[in-house]
Amino acid sequence: METFINKVSIHCTRKGAELKGGEPMFTIGAIGAGKKGMPILDAAVTALSLEPSSIVVYDLDPNRSRQARSRQFVVAGNEAEVYANSKILLLAIPSQIEVAESLLEKLACCKKWCPRHKRVVINVIHGVSSGLIKKYLGKDIEVINAVPTMGKTKGKVIFTHTSNTQDENLNIVAKIFAATGEFEMVSEPSLRKILSVDEYSQGYSRYFMEAIARAATEAGIEYNLAIRMVSRGFISAAEQILNSPYQFLPEPHTNESIVDRSVRHFEAKKVGNSISEGVKLCIKP
Repeated sequence: METFINKVSIHCTRKGAELKGGEPMFTIGAIGAGKKGMPILDAAVTALSLEPSSIVVYDLDPNRSRQARSRQFVVAGNEAEVYANSKILLLAIPSQIEVAESLLEKLACCKKWCPRHKRVVINVIHGVSSGLIKKYLGKDIEVINAVPTMGKTKGKVIFTHTSNTQDENLNIVAKIFAATGEFEMVSEPSLRKILSVDEYSQGYSRYFMEAIARAATEAGIEYNLAIRMVSRGFISAAEQILNSPYQFLPEPHTNESIVDRSVRHFEAKKVGNSISEGVKLCIKP
């Protein structure tokens, strides 16, 4: 049986778009159902024992809409329908501030025609603060900002919340995040810094991997082989650090190895200091 959705014009230019009734009909509504949004929705179904039909989704990508339907989620016709019909709103579109502001403007336009229930917003759009969301959607909005995939792998979810977030809603969101891996709550300024380190650490890794692969190519190794070897080396090193995070520095060797000579060269050139300075620039507001 098809679930009924209150239809809302995305522009909401006429009062005829006003919705009847006071309670939204979906537990969770997601705008964006890609790599960031869909895992959270899947986790919500498991963690909260939700029926898939209690989730409404809108995504511009037809393939993602088909994936949502295959999970038996309800697919809305536009962003406003998701906003109007859900208790918890998940914002999971690509992390482009201009696109995010355009979306928030649309939702701000239609909110006056929507039922006057208090919403909870889970935001995983990088660079969008709780203050920006409240600017468009109202000061009473409860906002939870999250970095759901640290290092783009299943791991620890780092999140923060506004002071007006009710414990009941915070517990619901914590259950969802717990189903995706470990989670930790931090202050919003810390979250922004953590996000910077998360994103730029990947950039630095790619930079060094490419540099090593180029050097290997100049030494006569075919590039595709070199980059695969380097990638596996970085993965292996990362796994060693994750398995023993407080012992990631190598013990001194009796006989200097190839790696030792490289590290000694880096230290002489103060490469580590340069990296540290770059990270500080990334984190600096």
